[in-house]
Amino acid sequence: LRDTVDKEMLFVLGKIMYHRRMYSDALKTLVDANSLGLSSAEIYLYLGLTTMKLQDYQKARNYAQKALYIDENLCQAWSLLGNLRMEQNDWQEALRSLNRARDCDPESPDISGKIGIVLLNMDKPDKAAAELEKAVDMMDDPGLFLYYLGAAYLEISEKDKADSILSEFIRTWKGDESYLERAVKLKEKAGKR
Repeated sequence: LRDTVDKEMLFVLGKIMYHRRMYSDALKTLVDANSLGLSSAEIYLYLGLTTMKLQDYQKARNYAQKALYIDENLCQAWSLLGNLRMEQNDWQEALRSLNRARDCDPESPDISGKIGIVLLNMDKPDKAAAELEKAVDMMDDPGLFLYYLGAAYLEISEKDKADSILSEFIRTWKGDESYLERAVKLKEKAGKR
C-alpha cells in the first residue's frame, strides 16, 4: 500500500512540477514514480510532455508511443506526437498524428490551428486558411495562429484579409519579437504598411 501511495504522490508532484515549468525536477519525479511501478497512459504522456520541453525528442516520442499502446485514444498523446513531428518538419506524419488527435477532440481550436500550420508548410494554403480560421474563431487569444492565418491569406492572394489579420497580430502579440518582424515583412508583401 505504501508503494502505491508513494508512486501516486510522486506522479501528482511530477504533474505539478510540469505545470509550474520545473521540467528537470518533473522528469526526475515522474521517472521515480514510473520506477516504483506506476505504468499508465497518463504517466507516459507526462513523461513525453516533459522530455519534449527538455528537447529530448526521441524519448518524448517513445513515451508518447507507450501512452498510445496503453490507450490508443489518448488525444493528448496524439497531439504530442504531432507537435514532435512539427518540431522535426515531418509534415506528413505531423498531419497524420494531429488528425488522430482531432478524431478524439474534434472541437479543439489548438489542434485545428496546428493542422493549419502543417497544411501551410505542405503548400496547401487554402486548406490551411480554413483550419486556421476555425481555430482563430474559437479562441479568445489566438496568438501565433493569427500570424499563420495572415500568411495563409497572403499565399492565396487574399491581401486585404492578410493585412487585417497581420495588423491584429502585430497589435496583440506579446511573445517572441522575431514573429513581429516576420509579420511586418508579410504585411509589406500584402502591399500595405
